[in-house]
Order: sequence, then structure tokens, then C-alpha cells
Amino acid sequence: MAVDQDHLDDIAASVTDLYRELESALNRTIAQRLADELDSPFQITKLDAVGALRRSAQLLISTLQATRARVVRDAIGQAYRDGYGSALTDLPEGWFPRSGIGQAARAAQQEIPNAPVIENIAQALHRDLGRVEGNILRNVLDAYRSVQAAAAARIVSGAFTRRQAAQAAWQRLVDRGVTSFADSAGRRWKLSSYAEMITRTNAARAAVQGQTDRLTTIGVRLVIASDHGQECKLCRPYEGKILAISGPTGQVQVQHATRDGEMVTVDVIDTLDGARAKGFQHPNCRHSVSAYLPGLTKQLRDTADPQGDQARQRQREIERQIRKFKERAGTALTPEGKKAANAKVRQWQGELRNHLAAHPDLKRLRYREQPGAGNTPPKSGPAGGPVGDLQPPVQPTLDGGPGARRPTPEAEQPRAGDEQVPGQQDLLDLKPARKPRAKAAPKPKTGPRGPRKPKGKARKYHRDLDGIEDLADAVENGFPPDDRRPLGGGAVADVELLTLKGGRKVVRKKARPTSGGIQEAAGEQIASKVAQKLGLRAPKVYRRDEDEIFMDYVDNAKTADDITGWGQDPPKRVKDVPNTDNGKRLGLLDLLIHNYDRNAGNWMLDEDDQLIPIDHGVAYTEMLDGNRVDLEYIYSPFAEHYTQGDNPLTREDVDDVRRRLEELRPDFEHIGHGDWLDYSLRVLDELAKRATGTRNLFAGVR
Repeated sequence: MAVDQDHLDDIAASVTDLYRELESALNRTIAQRLADELDSPFQITKLDAVGALRRSAQLLISTLQATRARVVRDAIGQAYRDGYGSALTDLPEGWFPRSGIGQAARAAQQEIPNAPVIENIAQALHRDLGRVEGNILRNVLDAYRSVQAAAAARIVSGAFTRRQAAQAAWQRLVDRGVTSFADSAGRRWKLSSYAEMITRTNAARAAVQGQTDRLTTIGVRLVIASDHGQECKLCRPYEGKILAISGPTGQVQVQHATRDGEMVTVDVIDTLDGARAKGFQHPNCRHSVSAYLPGLTKQLRDTADPQGDQARQRQREIERQIRKFKERAGTALTPEGKKAANAKVRQWQGELRNHLAAHPDLKRLRYREQPGAGNTPPKSGPAGGPVGDLQPPVQPTLDGGPGARRPTPEAEQPRAGDEQVPGQQDLLDLKPARKPRAKAAPKPKTGPRGPRKPKGKARKYHRDLDGIEDLADAVENGFPPDDRRPLGGGAVADVELLTLKGGRKVVRKKARPTSGGIQEAAGEQIASKVAQKLGLRAPKVYRRDEDEIFMDYVDNAKTADDITGWGQDPPKRVKDVPNTDNGKRLGLLDLLIHNYDRNAGNWMLDEDDQLIPIDHGVAYTEMLDGNRVDLEYIYSPFAEHYTQGDNPLTREDVDDVRRRLEELRPDFEHIGHGDWLDYSLRVLDELAKRATGTRNLFAGVR
């Protein structure tokens, strides 16, 4: 198919603009953290990678501007249309090998694995190269496409969460004077709901497009739709069914995936684009697709869950009512009006509790009950600032004023497409002012050494290996493992039990793409440290990538679920645990880390009935914004000691726990989440108001 030359320059420019917008957002985030005297290893690594990709994109623009040769322009257009990252890596490596730009871009894709998806977003801004159907972005008639594109790029880069991107889109639209939308179908959207919908939908569509592009390049043209509980009627016909990226539909003869010459009959019910035209992967849809391998992939049966969909829709309706009356209470002009609105809030909250009790498969997301449903930014503004407009931007300087845009400095020699402002100081060279310190005495050459520093990628996630050195060594030296088998229960990650070389058993969790599992990995990592600080036997956690963690396998222990048995009353040994000292410490942990999912599968008892807390992937993920704390929405039988009034902590306990938490501040800040520790301390301050215990829970606890 011929390349659309009218759009090629625009698309190449938009790729660069998206990376520039990401650079600006990361620069603003780092500048704020520097001002607060906080380190930013995670953001700086992302900034370096984004800068390398932006320079590669800039080089392609320069090439397009320098030549009208059809063969060159066709090559660039085809690379963008193929959609699997070849544009920013293969072409610069082949055409300008001595520049190093293509090689740097390829290395950067290790940090930004969704870089090809960003290229897809840029194409969607201009109706796609040679492909106008199934555009990733919402229709141009019902939104500002540049705002959508910039917000989606923030998500897929991995540098910002979905809610942070939605808040940044909301802020940009508000700055434009937009407070609501009527889309092309005549539906009226509140701005916060619209910001949530476009960020979730566009990022998901771009990720699916990147997946299908990758499958096409390796010759796979059949995909199978995922299965989700509580699916809607639009997607129900396609769950677990086979769709064609291209080619015929119906009863189709295809070759077996692994047996040459053997043919398999496959029922292809529609093309992927045809299914989308009928409503599949609609706005806010959770469905994805994966490769279908004829003769190997097993299709799901009887997956329909219409009652679950009705229950989920009812939950959303109740949440809207809670938000509505909270907003009324906030804008009431009389005490009587505010009192009446708050009474309605409590009434609908009671309705929600009853609904969740009747439908235990549903999960309560407290932020959805707040005005804006978590999609409006805090008073300090959205992380990274509002999204840009993808125009030639003005980059703010560290003092907040406008400054000329510059690329992220990376090499001593200028490179193609780089611009340098005379006298401009390098952001990464700036350090917060500190008082001079006395020169430290030289370290002795002999004697006990301090905690060992991690190596490789693990440096970004661990300050040192204190307490987990043996686990880190086992993981780094234990591959390939002697045995591996999948484990169930991973909501956002693939979970498996590995037997490493040497015999050590570990649990590996790998977040699925677009699952939001990166934040869960950070929560699992830091929650383990908090638990151990409180004297609990949480498994050690070693994290060596942003979406991959390893933890010690707990042998000779069973979960409370396994001990109780399906449908049975818990035995006395399970019922008694919440009232033990360790049970009270675990309840405190759940409140401090906002762990709202302490179900009976997330804690264990060993042969001596010693308590072992596990699975902390939801830690801190849904904590409230601003200075608020949540002592109500924590599903934990252990936390009831602290949520029903006076609690068993003593004043000495409060001081002791605060000291233990502050000792972890360098670890929180090393992973870029000092705000999580601040939340824990606010919870502790709230609990201190009702601390009436008479016996110290933490005396002598190590």
C-alpha cells in the first residue's frame, strides 16, 4: 500500500512532540522533587530513555525535511505503519550508524517498552498511515485529539499512572475553559468522567494495536478475545471467540501451529475491525486480545455473566449518587442543605455496603466515591503538570518561568536535531542546596562491611540488599530454574513458583502489560519492608525490574482459606489469630499501607500457628489524595481493632512505630514514593488520637 505523503511529515513530527511532552512532564516532576530535596532515580531513568527516543524521532524529521526522495520517504512511512518500533531504531542504525542515535533508541526501549505504541498514537492523530478504520483515538468531533494523545502517551510510557494521566488531561481541558462535553452521539459527559474514559480507552486501544502490529510482523493473523467477569452485552458475543486481524472469516482451514502439513478447522466469527464496529472494545472496555495458535490454544466455554454486569452497573450508579450528594454538600449555601446532602451520602453509602455484601465478587474502590472519581488533580496540580497541546512547546525553567526548549543533555558532542541554549544549566546537574558537612573520617580497611549494593537494574529499586542479600544472590545466580509451575490468584500479574538452581524456591510475579502492575510491584516491595519493621514474618521481596518481583516461598504453612476449607466455618486456630499480638500488629500494617484486601487467602499459619502475611500488591494503590486518610474501607479482620473506636496502641507504641517508619524513608524515596510514607504517618497520627492501650505491642519486637 502506498504511503500517504500528505500525512507523513505530520506523523513524524507528532512522534517527536509526544516525546517532548513526556520530557517536559518528567522535567517538571524532577524539578519539584529536587526542590523538595528528594532523589528521583526512577524519573531520571525514564527521562534519559525518553530523550534518546525523542532524538531519534527528531533525526527522522530532519531526514524528511532534507529529501523528497520517494524511496526514503516510503521507508520511513512503512516503518511507522508496521508499528513495532522499527522507525526509531532500524532506520537510524542503517542510515546513520556512526551517530549512535539508533543504538541509543534501541537501548532506551528497554526502559520504554511501549515505544511502538506511542508511534501508533501519533499516527492516530492524523488518521493513520494507510489505515483509516479503527482509529486509536476517540473521534475528532467529540474531543480534543491532541490532549487525548498526550495523556495516552504518558500512560504507555510507564512514567505516569492512568489516574495521573487523567488528572493531567482534566487540568488541560479546564485551562481551556472546557467543563463538560457532548459527544458525536449526543451523550453529555462530566469532564472528570470524560478524562477517565479517554485516558483508559486510548491507552488500551494503542496497546492492542501495538500487540496486533507485532503479531502481524511474525505472521500471526488470528487472535482470541479475553474473558472478563461482568462483561457487557456488546462484548459478550466475542468473549473467548476467534477473530481475524486480516483474512477470511467463518469456518477456515489453517495449518496446525506446531505440526507441519496438519490442517485445523477454526471458527473465525469476525475480523477484529468488524467486531469493533459492532461494539467490541468500546470506550472503557476491559477486553484485550492475544495470539490464537491453531490446535494449541483452548477456547473458553460458557463465559457469559450478565448478572455480574448488572451488579457492576448498579455499583457504578450508586457511586455516582454518592459523588453527586458529596458535591451538593460541598456547595450547599445553608447548614440545613449541607446536613440534608450528607444524610443522602450516608444513605447511599449504606446502599453500597449492602450491594457489595450481596455481590462479594465486586471490589469497592474508595476513590470512585470522591467528587471527580479520582480523575481531578489534587490542589498541588497533576503530576508532571497538565498535558501539552503537541505544538512547538515552551519548556518551563526550574524557576517556573518560560525557557527555550532543549533536549535532555546526554553526550558531549551535539547530535542531529539537538538545540542548545547558551548558558542553560543542565537539570540533572542541579543539586538542592545543603549545609556543608564535616569531612567524614576515612573508612577502616578491615572490619565488618555495610549492606551490599545491588547490581544492574535492581539499583533503581533497592538502596541496598540489607536483609535480602541471600534472596538476591539466589535469584541472580539461579536461572534458568530447575523447575517452574504456574500459581493461581494473580489479578494483575502472572504468578509462578520457581525452583532455582541450588534448590531455593521463590515466587515470581510479572505484571501483565497495561495492567497497572508496575505500581503493584512497588507496593509489594515496600510493604514487605514495613511489615518486617513491625515485627511480622512477611516474605522477603527482591525486585529486579519495574514489573517483576521475587519473594521467598513460604513452605510448611497454609493460608486461612486452605485451613478452613471451602464453605466451612473457620476452626478455632483461625478465629483466634486476629486477637493475638501479631494479629493486632497485622491490623495496624493493613491500615498503614492501605491494604484493602486482607482476605483469608492473603495470610498464612505455619505448623506452630505463627502468622505470616502475604500478597501486598494492592498496598498504597488506592490511598486517598490530599491529606485525608481512610480507616473505614479496609477489608481486614485484623484492622477492626482500630476502626471501631479506641485502639490497643499505647503512646509508647505510637512513638516506636513512627520511629520504625521514619527509618524506612530512604527506601520509600529511593523508589519515588515518599508520599506513601507520608500517608502512613498521617494514619498513625489519626490512630494516636484513640490510642488507649495499657500494654505495649512493640516492646522487644525486632
